[in-house]
Amino acid sequence: MAAVTDHHGLNVPTLIAQTVNVSVLAGILYYFSAAKVRDYFRSKRAEFLDVAERAQAAQKRAQMEHDALEAKLQKLRLDRDAAVMRAQAEAADLRRTMVAEAEALSKKILQEAQKAAQSEVEKARLVLRQEMLDQAMALTRAQLKKQVSVEDHARLQGQFLHNIEHVENGGPS
Repeated sequence: MAAVTDHHGLNVPTLIAQTVNVSVLAGILYYFSAAKVRDYFRSKRAEFLDVAERAQAAQKRAQMEHDALEAKLQKLRLDRDAAVMRAQAEAADLRRTMVAEAEALSKKILQEAQKAAQSEVEKARLVLRQEMLDQAMALTRAQLKKQVSVEDHARLQGQFLHNIEHVENGGPS
């Protein structure tokens, strides 16, 4: 039999047979694998949707945790600022207290120094009075030893008593 060819040199019956064979093969493949392919793509779609849903939930949780941490961080910043301000206020109060205590202590020391100086002045006056009395006594004894007359003795006793009274009253001799 002679092969039928068209004007391009193609064998038309062979081409038809091959087309029918390919169509039958595609139909058989579709018949036996269509359900499996459909199930495969459905499961892949379900897996994808499940993974996408879990990823979206994880993203929401992560965003919530991020927001919570950001809020905590902001609170810590505010607490830090408040703590710094409290510490500065306490330091200022402590400084004022220390300055006031130092001023009070310096006044007390000054008063004690003035009292001590006054006490030393009084002690020096007492020592000078005692020395004056001792000298007056020594002078009187010396004059008495020179054979003072009775009249001189009476006059010296009067002067002595007058000098002692005058010294005891705080006046100069």
